[in-house]
Amino acid sequence: MAVIDFSRSYMRWRSPGNNVRILLEAVCTITDERAGTSSSYYLIAPCRGESTHGKRGELVLTPGYEFCGIWGDKESFIIRTHWQSSRDNRQPHRPESVDIRRFENTRELTDNRAVFDGTMGSGEPMVSRTTIRDERRGLTAVLEYPVNTMNVKESPVRFQVDTGPLIFPDFTKDVDRAIESFEVAYVVYNRFDEAYFTLRKPLAARAGDGPSSHITDYSEIRILPVENRILLAVGEGAK
Repeated sequence: MAVIDFSRSYMRWRSPGNNVRILLEAVCTITDERAGTSSSYYLIAPCRGESTHGKRGELVLTPGYEFCGIWGDKESFIIRTHWQSSRDNRQPHRPESVDIRRFENTRELTDNRAVFDGTMGSGEPMVSRTTIRDERRGLTAVLEYPVNTMNVKESPVRFQVDTGPLIFPDFTKDVDRAIESFEVAYVVYNRFDEAYFTLRKPLAARAGDGPSSHITDYSEIRILPVENRILLAVGEGAK
């Protein structure tokens, strides 16, 4: 099965004032089974708010924020996450070109022992595909992302993925466009049929008896029935 080589896949942004290449973190492909349509959306790696090509001593903006975005073929948006959630914002943006490279050969790890041996016996990248279904609306989401952190133990043989960030499609939202349902999340799982997602959401924070403020953190947990597949790259070839 051909999966994305995230270490060599990028979004490229061209403009008169700046050109940039940003690594891809994850992809979410939404299929509407009733309409027979499918669209893919890409999460780019985060960076800090900056004065691009600015003067010496003025490159980093303060107060700072995290800059990332989700890119689709027809619609995209930039996400700015500040230390206070009241300043968070999502800004529509024109789609940009995405350069995808894939592993030519992969091997699926289908049980605990295979995951253990693949983790401890290979230095090749791992990629996971998690499938979420919304039977009510006939929607299927396939999340594809690199497995940056894999935990394994030998007695008894177990594994646990803990990785992100990735795109989480919140099917509980009643929206007109798929991109409006997306949240940034991490995923944790140790079974092939279930996953825990921690969504990045505003969270009330209080110091002592003072007034509370809201920050943004991975604070909301969703546990869903899914199909998890773990794939190990075989060799170094990519296309």
